[in-house]
Amino acid sequence: MEFELEALLLINVQETGTELGRGAYGVVLEVKVNGTICAAKKLHDLIVQETTLKKFNEEILLHSQQRHPNIVQLIGVYYPPRSQVPMLVMEYLPFTLRYSLEHDGLPLQMKYSILSDVAKGLCYLHGKRPAIVHRDLTANNVLLTPLYSAKISDLGVSRLIDKFKSHQKLTQVPGNAIVMPPEALATKPVYNEKVDVFTYGCLILHVLTCQFPEPTDAFVQYFMFWQSKVAEWDRRSKYIQKIPEDEKELLPLAKQCLQDRPNSRPDMLTVLQAVEEKCTKNDKTLLDEIREKKELIQILTLDYTNTISAKNNEIYETKMELEKISEEKEWCVNELCILKSDMEALKKSEIESKIRMLERENELHKAMKLVLIDREQPFILDFG
Repeated sequence: MEFELEALLLINVQETGTELGRGAYGVVLEVKVNGTICAAKKLHDLIVQETTLKKFNEEILLHSQQRHPNIVQLIGVYYPPRSQVPMLVMEYLPFTLRYSLEHDGLPLQMKYSILSDVAKGLCYLHGKRPAIVHRDLTANNVLLTPLYSAKISDLGVSRLIDKFKSHQKLTQVPGNAIVMPPEALATKPVYNEKVDVFTYGCLILHVLTCQFPEPTDAFVQYFMFWQSKVAEWDRRSKYIQKIPEDEKELLPLAKQCLQDRPNSRPDMLTVLQAVEEKCTKNDKTLLDEIREKKELIQILTLDYTNTISAKNNEIYETKMELEKISEEKEWCVNELCILKSDMEALKKSEIESKIRMLERENELHKAMKLVLIDREQPFILDFG
């Protein structure tokens, strides 16, 4: 067994310390595999025994062989430091169907799409040879992608059912007892893939009512000593009554799935075809909604485009004005520089001219002074 797990061994795994979920047998932790966020299932330390570990390893090997878009993908196994118990590493999906039903308010068409995805996953498992029976299908074990595609998870109680081997010993109440059919609750249970058909019928009621379809008592007491068996469909009648009239299209299918006798229930392929018909029937309404939303988006986009275009024009005009103002400012600055330079040159020229004029006046004064001095000297005649 350990040799077979070696091929699935992951090396570069980092535990983030975030807990994603917890159950009776284990806890789901967030890990990173080569930087990608994944989910890792780890058994509780208190229940790790040889038989439990063997079943867990069988779950890993069974899960590793499944490849379908509506089955949660197994990435591999990881052994934490100082541990001999492997962790089952799977793709990470953000929330369960049960959480989404209780918090998101899913539209009817999306509910049909999710039920179709689950049916496809079960058809894949039942189509294997030998068939794989999930045995614990509830909204807790259906995970949703961000785009609300559904994937079946937790193959922990899944079992290979070979209908030709009548000597197989089957587990009593293999999954959640609330959604188990009568044959799985028997002291010596004998069941096949019709167990999943029954639990799928419970899932239909859960999806349509957004409430977990917990049944009433299986027997009704009459007088003192006589009891009457209550049909499984009638045990869930209070949930059926809560379904709105426009959402009751799948009730006949749910009733077929919840039949007490396994042979009276349809197989999952028939169930899938019935769900697909409802999806197709509602496609026109969905397409009309899509078209209306598309037209609205186109109108809003056109208005947005026109608004953006007008804003762009305003921005362009403002930019041109700013550029013009900038050019005028630059011209003014240049003119001021030129004017300043001219004024400085003119001022310098005037100063130089005044200096020259003062120098000439000074020279003239000197010349006149010499003339005056010559005139003041007496004229003397020398006759020898």
